[in-house]
Amino acid sequence: KEGGAQRVWNVEGYVAELSSQGKTFQTMATLVPKNSVALSAATSGRLVSLTAKDGAIVKKGALLAKIDDSELRAQLKQAESNKMLAEQKEQRIRGLYEKNGATKQDLESVEASLKSAQASVELIRAQLAKTEVRAPFSGKLGFVDVSVGAWLNSGTPIAELSEVDRLKAKFSLPQRYASVIKVGDKISLKDSERNVEKQGVVSALDAVISESSRTRRVMVD
Repeated sequence: KEGGAQRVWNVEGYVAELSSQGKTFQTMATLVPKNSVALSAATSGRLVSLTAKDGAIVKKGALLAKIDDSELRAQLKQAESNKMLAEQKEQRIRGLYEKNGATKQDLESVEASLKSAQASVELIRAQLAKTEVRAPFSGKLGFVDVSVGAWLNSGTPIAELSEVDRLKAKFSLPQRYASVIKVGDKISLKDSERNVEKQGVVSALDAVISESSRTRRVMVD
């Protein structure tokens, strides 16, 4: 796959259990990563840091790219200052209210202002989190498609991350066999290229048969 870390092998798959017709089926299958995701920017901005490397193995949560957050940091500092002032005012009015020196309306007003200030801080922190691109799971990166200093728009692809240590197999069965196989059936997978044989279990079947190819897709874990 161009620009991605996904590796694909053609393997032969065998249904290990006999069907009611007493037949064993053979078909070509494709091995794909258990999980694979295209990493992208969640917000627009200039890329100021890039630790992602072509083909690198990364751990879950690793910081791979960082977008300039200087403006948001300044906004957060101001929002936190406003929150502190709102807390102080709320405490002062609450003290007066408890001594009958302020009305309930006064107290409710400062409480609302405090909640607004807290929400502003939380919003900016959420926006700051979007300036970081982190690995959602451990895996292997494909080719990195960006460079430090580039302007990224929201959704700009950075690299593909694949969980290559855990694979699943996909194949299609002709319509005449599609009703025989079911979820839970054991499958024998053979990679002739590497001379490896593994056992798998059917985890999912496509809900419908393809009109164009008259086959049903099968997933094996």
